[in-house]
Amino acid sequence: MNQRLRWWLIVGAVSIAAAAAALLVDSESSVAGALMVVFTVWLAATAWALAWRVWRWVTYRVGVRLFISYLLVGLLPILFGAAFAAVGLYIMMGQYTSVQFGSEMKRMRSELEAECHVVLDRLRTQGADEAAALLEELAATNPLPLPQVIWQARLGGRDLRLGGGAELPEIDWIEDDPHSIVIRHGDASYTVVAALSVSGDRVVALIPLDDAIARSVSESWWFDVAFLPLDEGSDDNTAGDQGAEEYTTRAVVSSDGVINLTLDGDKLVGEQIWPEWTADDEGFLSQSLVVWFRVVVDVVDFATGEPIEDASLLALLRTSPKAVWRDFTLSRYELGAHIWGILAGLGLFFLFGYGLALAVATTMILSITRSVKRLSAGALEVERGNLDHRVPVKRRDQLGDLGRSFNHMTGSVQSMLDDVAEKERLAQELDLAREIQESLLPARHLDLGRLTVRATFQPAAEVGGDYFDVFPISEDRLVVAIGDVAGHGLSTGLLMASLKSSVAALVHEGYAGANLIERVNRLLVEHGQSRTMVTLSVIEIDLVEDRLRLANAGHPPAFLVTAEGGAEELMAGSLPLGTRLCRPAVLERPFPVGSLLLAYSDGLVEAASADGEPFGYDRLERILSDAADQPGSALTAIILGKLADFTAGTDLADDLTLLVVERNG
Repeated sequence: MNQRLRWWLIVGAVSIAAAAAALLVDSESSVAGALMVVFTVWLAATAWALAWRVWRWVTYRVGVRLFISYLLVGLLPILFGAAFAAVGLYIMMGQYTSVQFGSEMKRMRSELEAECHVVLDRLRTQGADEAAALLEELAATNPLPLPQVIWQARLGGRDLRLGGGAELPEIDWIEDDPHSIVIRHGDASYTVVAALSVSGDRVVALIPLDDAIARSVSESWWFDVAFLPLDEGSDDNTAGDQGAEEYTTRAVVSSDGVINLTLDGDKLVGEQIWPEWTADDEGFLSQSLVVWFRVVVDVVDFATGEPIEDASLLALLRTSPKAVWRDFTLSRYELGAHIWGILAGLGLFFLFGYGLALAVATTMILSITRSVKRLSAGALEVERGNLDHRVPVKRRDQLGDLGRSFNHMTGSVQSMLDDVAEKERLAQELDLAREIQESLLPARHLDLGRLTVRATFQPAAEVGGDYFDVFPISEDRLVVAIGDVAGHGLSTGLLMASLKSSVAALVHEGYAGANLIERVNRLLVEHGQSRTMVTLSVIEIDLVEDRLRLANAGHPPAFLVTAEGGAEELMAGSLPLGTRLCRPAVLERPFPVGSLLLAYSDGLVEAASADGEPFGYDRLERILSDAADQPGSALTAIILGKLADFTAGTDLADDLTLLVVERNG
C-alpha cells in the first residue's frame, strides 16, 4: 500500500467517524450536514477511482478494447436508432389514433347536422307539427350509437327540449354552425351541432362528453376514450342561474385506466373512467401500450357563448399497437399481411447484412488480437534476454509491418549487443595492453647519484606510441632514448614494444649514438616496417667529460637549459626511421653541473588550444628560458601548468612525453 492510498483511507475513516458522531449528537445541526457532505464527496471520489481502476484492468487487453469499441461504434447506434424509431413509431401510432378519433367525431357531427337540416326542411314543407313529430322520433330512436343526445329546437315559435337536459339553459347565442368547439356548463362538457334558418328557427343537438359516451365509444371503436376538462388552478365558471361552482380536475394514468381526481372541498375524490383493457390475444403488442391525447382549446360558456380562458378539454386515447396496425392496413386485399411480409423480408435482409458485418468485424478483431498477442509474447521473450526470438509475420498490413520492424529491431539490438561485447573485449585487451606498456616503461623518477631523471607520459589513447627508456651503463655514463611511433592503438603499442626491445638489446650489446639508430633502422626495414614512421633520439651523457652526445632520427629537437646560457635548442635534423635514406644527425654539447636536458615528443608542441592554435616550439623555448634557474621537478610542473592553461581542457590529440635529465652537483 503506497503512502497516498494510506492517507486517503485515513481521511475516509476520519470522515466516517466524525459524521457518525455528529449524527448521534445532533442530526439536524449544520456540522453534521457539512460532515455528511465531506463523507459523500469522499465516497463518490473513491467509487470513481475504483471504477477507473476496474475499467483499466478490464480494458488492458487490446481485444477487449476493440470489442468495446465495436459495441460503442457498431451496436450503440443501432440501439439508439431502434429507440428513436420506437419513439417515432409510438408518436405516429398515437397521432394516427388521434386523427381517427377526430374523424369519427366529425362523422357523428355530420350525421347529426344532416338530421337537423332534415327537421328544418320538414318545417318548411309540412309545418311545425310535422317537424316537431320528426324531432320527437329522432330523440326517441337516437340515430347515432350514443347513450344520450340532447335536443333543443325552436320550430315555428314552439320551443322543444328532448333527450334530457331540462336544467340546461337555452342556447340562443348560436348564429351559424359551430365547428370544433366545446361548451361547458359547470363540470359538464358538450359538443354542439346546430342547423339554422333565416326565419329564426333552429335545431341544436348536444352530445355530452362524459363517462357514459366515453364507455360507449370505447366499446364501439378499436380505442378507448376518456374526456377530462382541464383548468389551470381554480376558476369561477358561471352556469346560467346556478351560480358559481369551483372545481379543479386532474387525471392520473394507471395500468388499469385513467383515474379522474376531483377536489371536492378539502377532499380528493377519485373515479376510474377507463375500463380495464381487454386484449384480443395474449401477445405483447395486443396490450394497451399506446396512450395519446387530443386537446380542444376552444371552450365556451354554455349560457353566453363567451370563451373561457385557460380552459380546455382533453381526450385521452388508449389502444394497442396491434389494433393500430389492423386499422391502418384495413383492406379487402389483406394489405397488412403483404406489408408485414415486405417488412419481414427487409428485416431479414438487413439482419443478414448486419450478421455479415459482425462476422467481418469479429474476424478483424481476432486477427488484430492475435497479432498484438504475438508482439506482446515477443516483447516478453526479448525482455527475458532471448534475442534469437522472432515474431511470425504473415500479414501484409500495418501490423505486419510492425512485426517485421520488431524482428528487425530485435536483430539490430542483438547485433548491437554483440558489438558492445566485442568493444568491451577490445577495451579489456587495450587496458591490458596499456598495463603492459606501462610496465615496459621505466620508473617516472630515477635518482642516479649525480643525475636525476624525471619522466611524464600521457597517452592520447589506451595504448600510446611514445617511447622512452633510461640505460645506466656505469656510474659515469647514462644513455637516454626517446621515440615516437606514428599513430595510436594496439598496433602502435606493439611496434613501440618491439622498438624498446630492439634498442635495449643493442644498448646492452654496446651500440650507441648513430650506430645504434642505424642498426634499429636496418631491423625495421628488414622486417617490413618501412611504411610506419618512427622517430628516435638517443642521448649519451658522459659525466667524466661532462658532455652529452645526441644522435637524432626525425625526433623533435631537445633543449639544453643552463642557468648562464638559458635554453638552447639542440637541432639535429634527419629523416625518421623506416627508410633506407635515414642518416642520423649527431651533435655534442657540454653538460656541466646544474644543466638540464629536456627531451619531449611532438604531442607537446602540437597540443592545440580551443581556437586550434598549436603550443609551438617558440612558446616552449620562452618558458624554458624564463625557468632556467628552476630545478628539474619545478621545470616539469611549470611546463605542464602552462600547457594546461593553453589548452583550457581541450583533449590532447597526440601522446605527450616529457623527459628531464638534471645534472646534480
